[in-house]
Amino acid sequence: MQKNNFLSLIFSGVINHYRLTLLLCLSIFLFFLFFAFRISIDASSESLVYDDNQNYKTYENIVQNYQGSDFLLLAYTPKSGDVFSKDSIAFIEELLQKISKLDAVQSTLSIANAPLLKSIKDFSLQDNIKANANILSPQIDINLAKEEILNNPFFKENIISEDSKTAGIVVFLKSGFDYSHTIDEIKKIKNSYKDEMYIGGVPLIVDDIVYYIKSDLLVYTLLLGLILAVVMWLFFRNLSFVILSIVVCIFTLVISSGIFALLGYKITIVSSNYISILFVVNISLIIHLIVSYLENIKKYKNADKKRLILITALQKTTPSFYAVATTMIGFLGLMFANIMPIVHLGVVMAIGVLVALIFTFVVFMSFMMLVRIPREVEFVSLGLRILEFSSNIAINNKLRIYFVAFLCVVFSVYGIRYLSVENSFINYFKSGSEIKEGLLVIDENLGGTIPLEVIVKFATNETKDSINDEFESEFEELAKEDKYFFSEEKLRIAKKIHEYFLENEYAGSILSLHSVSLLLEELGLKPDGFTFSFLYDNLDESLKSQLFYPYANIQQDELRFVVRILDSSSSLKRDEFIKQVKLELANILESENVSFEVNGLMVLYNDLLQSLISSQVDTLLFVMLIIFVLFVLVFRSFKLAIIAFVANMIPLCVVFGILGISGISLDIMTATIAAISLGMGVDHAIHYIHRYKEEIKTNSKETAIRNSHKSIGNAMYYTAVVIIIGFLTMTSSSFVPTIYFGIITSAVMILMLISSLILLPRMLLIK
Repeated sequence: MQKNNFLSLIFSGVINHYRLTLLLCLSIFLFFLFFAFRISIDASSESLVYDDNQNYKTYENIVQNYQGSDFLLLAYTPKSGDVFSKDSIAFIEELLQKISKLDAVQSTLSIANAPLLKSIKDFSLQDNIKANANILSPQIDINLAKEEILNNPFFKENIISEDSKTAGIVVFLKSGFDYSHTIDEIKKIKNSYKDEMYIGGVPLIVDDIVYYIKSDLLVYTLLLGLILAVVMWLFFRNLSFVILSIVVCIFTLVISSGIFALLGYKITIVSSNYISILFVVNISLIIHLIVSYLENIKKYKNADKKRLILITALQKTTPSFYAVATTMIGFLGLMFANIMPIVHLGVVMAIGVLVALIFTFVVFMSFMMLVRIPREVEFVSLGLRILEFSSNIAINNKLRIYFVAFLCVVFSVYGIRYLSVENSFINYFKSGSEIKEGLLVIDENLGGTIPLEVIVKFATNETKDSINDEFESEFEELAKEDKYFFSEEKLRIAKKIHEYFLENEYAGSILSLHSVSLLLEELGLKPDGFTFSFLYDNLDESLKSQLFYPYANIQQDELRFVVRILDSSSSLKRDEFIKQVKLELANILESENVSFEVNGLMVLYNDLLQSLISSQVDTLLFVMLIIFVLFVLVFRSFKLAIIAFVANMIPLCVVFGILGISGISLDIMTATIAAISLGMGVDHAIHYIHRYKEEIKTNSKETAIRNSHKSIGNAMYYTAVVIIIGFLTMTSSSFVPTIYFGIITSAVMILMLISSLILLPRMLLIK
């Protein structure tokens, strides 16, 4: 009673001072609008790294120790089919000249400027090295050059495909630059030619993801606004309700985005769908208010507008509060993940949903006072037949309903066993899109997409069993000289690991110190320690930076292996693959006095996904427990709490069972669906049981169910339709994880609505 009196006092204040309230809301809106426009987008690999990830720290060390730089890869397939023709070489040279002028481009490598070591006839190796020639040099024999490029281990599957029909152009980028402008410029250069060319590389993937996120944010806002306006018009046929809905949604969106920006959070792949989620949460609140207001017009025919608005707000406060509370719990559960973008999504959405609850009620009461709503307005019961049909099924088909529910449980248990998680960059993009076509061509013809790196560290002298006699000391001092780094032991281990990856079906391009050995064999030299030391002493810095520095760190006493993995392979199971590589390398190196680490972007993203899945299991358990406790508090009944819980869990499990059986893997975005959907989906059960408890006071159970279907069932039906349409707008995205998120969440919402209209009332009939 005290609570209602307190709320009544506040609501009356809002209603009596509605103009002042709206002015205050407008001021708050403008304040947060200023910050909302400053929200930024981040799709870099760093944005998805979770706290205390040891692999990321190792990755940073690798970048620092080996001076690694980002690169783009262009694939060129001439129509003539001959990449070594004069026209093709001239074309590549022209392309290189244009690309090299861009500020962020550090260097380029292609068949047009690749250094050649044995393609000048009658020249010794030493003379060839001194000549520093490439395929465009006048003294080069083109046939020898072609043969050398096709057989050079550094060029194969990097700048020339295995079938020699596609040439690659590697564009190394300077650090500290925003690559977006450079990528746009390279795309313009590429598009200015009619020849078949594709572009790929991790910086391009990041840049395109940012582009798609920006595009989706704009499209969602406009498309959702338009669709919701149309749907609200179809439901209520009243312009004031349409305007009210749009105003409330935009208001909540701007304030939430402003808070997002004020907290310093950035929009990432994970949080790019927050606009859609906020819209559907907001619209469900406003629909329940409008439907209740229209019912009260009929019920309290002599009440004035102030009274009707106050009654409506008071009636919907409790179910709306608990519905929002469960949704907030679903999002707050995301904080169990120690991945910052997901934690940020959870925090911001929890705040956003709370903002939606407060301002939906405030704006509803103020706006309704401002506009004239005819008392004869009725909502259009588009789902009346469906609601009557579902209430009849619930009342008259006890055994069939329980049998179907039992089958759903069995199906879910079976299907969930086959759930999997994968993180394929190529499959992030729609088939037929420019980026996917380019990534596929490069992945299949130019040595793969995602880098995997192996660092082998040799035991320090202190750990080796040594006798520190005078001879040993002299030897140790001698061995510290750079040229003696290339011992037979290191070359042997380099060969072992290199050849291991050569036999791996998922490995594309493989570069390591053993690539130098293969190159030496091609040159007719014996790849032993002496030859390596000689070369290291006599090569200029340019050649050493290509042949030695990326694969051997003398100061750290390490070898590095750079492998690009075929991301397009449908049979590749990334987590299993990484574990298998670690296990097999451990066996290979068992007898060696070395340690090793498997790293690279593939490992970092896999760590992220595995951590996310692990945290989401904890999250889901937490959300389920808290929601059940809330049910007990809301309904003041264990029986009703169990009924509501079961009615929501079965449809959620069915969808994940379908995913498991269909082989659709969860990814970084869809992995969060369970907790979010459960938090949003239980709203139906809360509203329905709240109404049922009112109806049962004066009616039999069957009549209470029929009346509940006719009243709150309408709001549930409308809300579900809007939510489903809202999530289905995500299918307009070009980003595949967003599309799956929209489809899967819509499927969960459909099944939860069916369950709330059939299984839930059926269980309420249990004596």
